[in-house]
Amino acid sequence: MTAFTAKDIIDRVSFILKDPENVRWSRPEVLSYVNEAQVAVVRMEPSANKVRAVIKLQEGTLQKLPEDAMCLLSAVRNVIDGIGGPSVRLATRSALDATIPDWAEIWPQGIVENYIYDGREDTEFEVFPPNDGEGELEVVYSAVPPQIEEDDELVLGTEYVTPMINYTLYKCALLDSDFNGTQGLAQYYYQLFMTELTGQDEKATKKGPIASHATAPVAANGGTE
Repeated sequence: MTAFTAKDIIDRVSFILKDPENVRWSRPEVLSYVNEAQVAVVRMEPSANKVRAVIKLQEGTLQKLPEDAMCLLSAVRNVIDGIGGPSVRLATRSALDATIPDWAEIWPQGIVENYIYDGREDTEFEVFPPNDGEGELEVVYSAVPPQIEEDDELVLGTEYVTPMINYTLYKCALLDSDFNGTQGLAQYYYQLFMTELTGQDEKATKKGPIASHATAPVAANGGTE
């Protein structure tokens, strides 16, 4: 499959805007919108730029994702001496609170059994049992796309080219709205961007692990709520 560059997006946007010489919208300006578009796509669809990594755990229950993370998608398994170890399961805080009220205070261990994630926390999650600071965990997270230059390939896949074009057109029209009354056009392109990512039914995008998929915190017959 052909890789797309930022230049491809800029050329297409400039053609649609009837500004092939980039008189009204300079190429550096449009490039900045292309970079914004990649971030906007990932905010709407976190799995568009997912990274699998092994992270060193901190002492206690509270853990943090790498600096480039936008949100957690899943915690996969423990890593012991560089080798994949026992898997971990998603649990809800209410389930742990109900079955092990003092779960956050028990003796620290090096192996994680469960993890808790609240999408409102973005880059933080908790583990059970509390970690002794020696554990490592394989996680999958949504990463903020790095800034690219005009000749660089897009960070996102080709399936996101059209949404990115429409987001970039939205930003260009928004910039022009104070002078040419293009507020309606800007809204049109933004709506196209949203529809292409979420579908006609405007389904909600779920950030992070789904709580309803959580298993019991310890026993297989434990509650999840």
